[in-house]
Amino acid sequence: MNHNIISRNERLQKVSEALPELPLHTLIVNDYTNALAHLAGKRWSVFAHGKQAGAPVPPMSEHASGYQAAVVRLSTNKDQMRMMLSLLNDVLQEDATVWVVGCNDEGIKSFANTADGLLNDVDTVDIRKRARLLQGVSSGATTPFVECIDTDSIVLDGQSIEWHSVPGVFAKGQLDAGTQFLLKVLAKYPIKRTHQLADFACGTGVIARWLADRFPEAQLDAMDADSWAIEMTKLNVPTATHRLVDGWTGMPRDCRYDLVISNPPVHIGKEQDFTVLEGLIRDVKSRLHYRGQLLMVTQHHIPVQRLATEAEYRICEVVEHNKGYKVWRLANHN
Repeated sequence: MNHNIISRNERLQKVSEALPELPLHTLIVNDYTNALAHLAGKRWSVFAHGKQAGAPVPPMSEHASGYQAAVVRLSTNKDQMRMMLSLLNDVLQEDATVWVVGCNDEGIKSFANTADGLLNDVDTVDIRKRARLLQGVSSGATTPFVECIDTDSIVLDGQSIEWHSVPGVFAKGQLDAGTQFLLKVLAKYPIKRTHQLADFACGTGVIARWLADRFPEAQLDAMDADSWAIEMTKLNVPTATHRLVDGWTGMPRDCRYDLVISNPPVHIGKEQDFTVLEGLIRDVKSRLHYRGQLLMVTQHHIPVQRLATEAEYRICEVVEHNKGYKVWRLANHN
């Protein structure tokens, strides 16, 4: 985790000192950088983190009427934040208190607008070191997860296909520029072995769907830490094996691949962070069959060559590039 994220966590921990004693049945929500690890309570995160499982909807409370309170780590994605609050309201007691912590540059100042209709009486409790603690009351407004799913269409290989997505997931309802370029390169790339394939950080499953359509006989794993994304991939690529995992953590040790393809994330919230990319490059080596390879797309400034050198790859080469992106090939055999 980079220095900026560590510093941000310290500020959030400091402002959270203004919290009162939390009720017994409190839910800690969206603590994706472990900034709230010091707080006691049951936890819910949409994202898998380390060996901690993610889940698309919050767990039910052991208290018959629901959780008495919640402490929520702000998401910088406002659509994601609204959906999270809507799902949270479903497991809270009537008029439960909801505290929200976040930094000024993450959008905490405009949170009341983001939460409009979902939390009432949002007010600032404390401000410390450019971080804020807010307090509101659950409005009770909630939307079931299945009703949050959008159905649209995308174009793959010149064909329009039905596509499912939810607010806040990567590349919602469209192909991002990096994935478009990667698929263009893959369409003419000589892929020789296709028994076991993986789409690492699959999002809603665009690359996985392309692979499934091209190589229907292959064993295909679609991997992501985002539980909402995995739920969408189940709909978009039903023939894949769907893996809700934080990188390679949690994957069976005997999973090996002829080809791993990825458009890996390089941000945590607002901050540029290469943790996922580093883990992909470092750990995929032990997941590749003899002559297996990793093909991935990144922006030009991402230090893939340095990371591959540190991981002692024999081959690290640019397959093709355009103005914004490079497609890389990493392997240990020609």
